[in-house]
Amino acid sequence: MSKKILPLLMIVLMLGLRSASQEKAVVRAYFFYSPTCLKCLAAKEHVRDLQEKYPLEVKFLNIDIMRNYEALISLEKKFIITRSDIPELFVGNTALVGKDVIIEEAEKVFKMPARIGIV
Repeated sequence: MSKKILPLLMIVLMLGLRSASQEKAVVRAYFFYSPTCLKCLAAKEHVRDLQEKYPLEVKFLNIDIMRNYEALISLEKKFIITRSDIPELFVGNTALVGKDVIIEEAEKVFKMPARIGIV
């Protein structure tokens, strides 16, 4: 009987370790904003609220700083964004442009990191 339990115990332990490592996966995102933009501040607050719910590592980048603005332009080119509108949130291979889109879609994106190339 112990010979049957050992393989089963090993499988259970392996599954437990796998789910524990998946729980520790951190979603990394880049949020571009301007401190004088009211839409940006509303979306930024929403993303901060999501940080309390999910394992997120979000870099908030003020585009009034030239290197951050240049990084935003570079990402817009990479993602072929033709309609630029701050705030902008980049997560894995997903770009969310504009306050309304970020508020409506960010949580969905954060819930499925493995499906969009984040982890």
